[in-house]
Amino acid sequence: MTNRDQVLALFTSGHVVEVTNSEIEELTGISPHQQVFQITQALVAEGLLRGRRHGTEWYFSLASQAGSSSGPVPRQTAPASSPYYPFCIYTIRHTQELTAVYQGGGAGTFTEKKKWKSGLELLLAARQAGQKLLVVFAPAEAVTGLIYYAILKDIQFREDGVAAFTDYNFTELTPILPSPLINSLVLMESGRPLSENFIRPYAICHTPEFLVVDQMIQADLEGLTGEEAPPAPVTGAVSRTTQRLSNYYERKPALRAAAVRIHGTQCMVCGFDYQAAYGEHGAGYIEVHHLVPISQLKEDTLIDPAKDMAVLCANCHRMIHRRSTAVLTLDDLRRMLKKPIPQAR
Repeated sequence: MTNRDQVLALFTSGHVVEVTNSEIEELTGISPHQQVFQITQALVAEGLLRGRRHGTEWYFSLASQAGSSSGPVPRQTAPASSPYYPFCIYTIRHTQELTAVYQGGGAGTFTEKKKWKSGLELLLAARQAGQKLLVVFAPAEAVTGLIYYAILKDIQFREDGVAAFTDYNFTELTPILPSPLINSLVLMESGRPLSENFIRPYAICHTPEFLVVDQMIQADLEGLTGEEAPPAPVTGAVSRTTQRLSNYYERKPALRAAAVRIHGTQCMVCGFDYQAAYGEHGAGYIEVHHLVPISQLKEDTLIDPAKDMAVLCANCHRMIHRRSTAVLTLDDLRRMLKKPIPQAR
């Protein structure tokens, strides 16, 4: 029996109702403590356990025994295969500060007047699992939606004799477009969405699936031809502008993620669905198409993912770009389509 199965059996056997990590360690003999912590967090992410925090301790119970009679709250959590840890840190920061860091390359360090003890535990567990821990930001001036996220790299504590502080370092700060409401995040402790009136500057939440889309799309689209990797420009100022725009949009995974959130993962020409055809292996996969090729955009063009982007299967995407001198529209390709692509055999 694996350590994970041993912990789960402790709850399903009925021997315990609600216990802490320390008590699990004592009852099962699993050590070190960090391994117990990682197992319980994984079981919470899978929806098998429910965790709640009281003081400095976490208490865990079987998910089927916890919560109200209305049943568990649906949530979208990063899958186990995700590059991101199943939980993330929510916090607030002034938009002006975040924008300055983003424009400066996306790496920075902020300070909070509170020890992020549970955050440090999550960071250590994420490292051990080979995953990245996300920090998600809402604007401090008006907590209405989620505007940026970043990869948390380090957490350090310090004291000045009066107060305790947390210095946290992050990279790859990325805007979330369009900005989802704060209740898109679900609290790890209660399994409930963040309230629109939630004013605390720190919380541990489930990593939402819409943030994982950025990484999936970025990886899936590597090596594409056509608009995603336009031909080398020819000469002069226009060519430099084209190259700059190509680089700009190539490095904007948030635009791609927004297009997928808006349009979904079913091809907008033929209706092909990768998950329906390939099961879990195809879940979340789709290619993103700019309705106006990047090479034709002007320097000051603003992209609206709802109107300027579409989602296509690989076949339709290649057919649209088959002739570089005559890029087809979605309607052009729909009229050419002779029969639907079979989903599976």
